[in-house]
Amino acid sequence: MKNPLKFSIATRIRDRYVRNMLKPRKGDDILDAGCGIGYYCEFLSDSGARVCGIDIDKEAIDMAKGLYPELNFSVCSAGNIAFKDSSFDKVLCTELLEHVEDDFRAVKEICRVTKPDGLILITVPCPEGIFGSLIKNIGHSRDEGFERHFRKGYSLENIKALCGSNGLKLLNYRYSMTFFVEIYMGFTKFIYLLLRKASFNKQSDLKNIDEHSFAMKLNRLFLGVFLGVGATEDVLLSGIIKGHMLILLFVKK
Repeated sequence: MKNPLKFSIATRIRDRYVRNMLKPRKGDDILDAGCGIGYYCEFLSDSGARVCGIDIDKEAIDMAKGLYPELNFSVCSAGNIAFKDSSFDKVLCTELLEHVEDDFRAVKEICRVTKPDGLILITVPCPEGIFGSLIKNIGHSRDEGFERHFRKGYSLENIKALCGSNGLKLLNYRYSMTFFVEIYMGFTKFIYLLLRKASFNKQSDLKNIDEHSFAMKLNRLFLGVFLGVGATEDVLLSGIIKGHMLILLFVKK
């Protein structure tokens, strides 16, 4: 079985930012905080980095271990990370903080386990895009499951203040998912809900997807096109229109 997130536009649109901003390389010790079913652990390890993935969802970690038995995963809360101070050169925290009730504590812990001058790449939803949080919340229960949203997202000012109060300095940021890609993500979510007739409460729910179904084959057919559209959108529109995703690179000082 392939990782279903390989065919998720909302996941794959982040690939080039993770590669170009975090710059994973051989010998790096990298933590993927909130790794889910391990997509970015494999992505980062392909560069030769030593990667550890943590997530509070045991089912997701079990699925990640099944998909990538050669990688290191553990069940662990972002608010209480079971590693010593300054354990990692770099940390990836993608689409996690909106699902954490105490986001200050999570950022504090991420900062603690990062080495001085280490890099931290964070992605969060941004409710200031054209569609607000309307499409982002499709299929997500507000009251239960690990995919619960405790907040709609973050403005640039919000996330800078949260991270700055924990000793992080912003180096760079980008907006993504400005228009067409956000619409396409909404369409794929609608199809998922139509086929499953259930909300998306945790990443391990993705194990129920039939990768040979007509819907998945159709998604694969158009995924590359929309990834190209997304890259073009980001270049042309992100300086004019705020996107629905914020990607931020911080350094620990």
